[in-house]
Amino acid sequence: MVPPPPEPPALPVTLPASTATPADVPRGVVAADGSARAPSTKPGVRSSSRTTTRLELKDVRRAIIRTKRKHRRQKVLGVLITVLLLAGLVGTVIYLTGHDRNGRDASKNTSGAGVRTQHTVLLQVRAPDGSALSSALLAWDSQKKSAAVVLVPDRVVAQVPGSGAQPFGLAVDQPGGPAISRSTMADLLGVRVDASWVLDQAAFIHLVDALGGIKVDVDVDIIGKQGKDNVVLVPKGAAQQLNGVRALAVLSYRAPGEDELSTLPRFQHVLAGVLAELPSGTDALAALAGKIGKGSEISSTGTVTSLLDGVRTDAAAGRNVYQIMPVLTVDTGGAASYRIEPVGVTRMVNQVLAGSRLPGRFDKGNRVLVLNQVGTPGLGQAVRDKIVAADFVFVDARNQKPFGRTKTIIVVYDATPKTNVRASQLATALGLPQAPVQVGSRDQNIADVIVYLGSDFKP
Repeated sequence: MVPPPPEPPALPVTLPASTATPADVPRGVVAADGSARAPSTKPGVRSSSRTTTRLELKDVRRAIIRTKRKHRRQKVLGVLITVLLLAGLVGTVIYLTGHDRNGRDASKNTSGAGVRTQHTVLLQVRAPDGSALSSALLAWDSQKKSAAVVLVPDRVVAQVPGSGAQPFGLAVDQPGGPAISRSTMADLLGVRVDASWVLDQAAFIHLVDALGGIKVDVDVDIIGKQGKDNVVLVPKGAAQQLNGVRALAVLSYRAPGEDELSTLPRFQHVLAGVLAELPSGTDALAALAGKIGKGSEISSTGTVTSLLDGVRTDAAAGRNVYQIMPVLTVDTGGAASYRIEPVGVTRMVNQVLAGSRLPGRFDKGNRVLVLNQVGTPGLGQAVRDKIVAADFVFVDARNQKPFGRTKTIIVVYDATPKTNVRASQLATALGLPQAPVQVGSRDQNIADVIVYLGSDFKP
């Protein structure tokens, strides 16, 4: 049973109290490398072979009742996180385990072994508040000469490393935002995100103007304020020639009654207009990016310019594939929000992103949840990178009180040789090959392995 989520603004969902504070080294537990470990003698720490205690049914009922009462008074974001965690957990687990609704292993539709030829770039335009206004994942395969553009709803809820479940668009506003945003997108889709280009609104305007303007099909009159009056900023019509200011107006416009999904085709037209005007060659693209200056953040100029040159070429040849990320609408009583649609996302990844799929994504027993009992900010991203690099699936990293843990502990849910090997590999990936492993009773279905992070972990 999934434990009830805490009241906002504490976004991370705490696991049952039974898994909150495992014994440091219980009897009968071995280190990840297979060596025997003695019980902990640290003052104040109890040694116990029992790491979990099932919640009583009446406690669950009481918790659910309390949660419902509290949530009636919470803001939309809090309600959103609760609904998504309760309604979307099963679908997310289906996606993470790589099986479609018929039980078929989705990993069998892969691009084959060998040198990776597809690369990806996350392109984002920031809103004035620092969150993402528009986001797209661009992919290009240099061998197949094929490009794909996935349009991303910024209100799709994702697990942000170190911050828990949030609308994806908020990730880029975290400290180290572009890197956090790339990791969040990678974990959401299960694909590598090689680089990113993030533009604030002024930089986007500068980009379009540096291109000499762009041509965009505009589906509706774009209404905006001019002084106190509402005026038509951009009229409806095909192949409208737009400067940077007008292109931004189209990109950011939402007509009365529209939800975010309705605006994504508009974003597609603007993006297609930009791609059509990009100069040819990586040197010219690097020079263009250099002209924009402040407000433009490129994580890897070589990766971004190479990919954009390929996508630009395919766009000119009509080979680009545009697709909106498959999502399900979640009604929270306010602005529409979304969660991924597992079957649709698996199908999309197989069709257009198979060459960038993260290894280990569909291995059973591979999902890792990290509970940070150190409390140091920023550890979520650091531990996530080590976990994913070792071909594990990162579920989330959350702060877990009490803080002050010194020794990292890995909790698994069976003692089979395969699980022991996996635990050893995870401990080594974290740089802690001697980390003790506990076998817990399964009273949660969020992850296959839980890491209780101590101060012995070094980013």
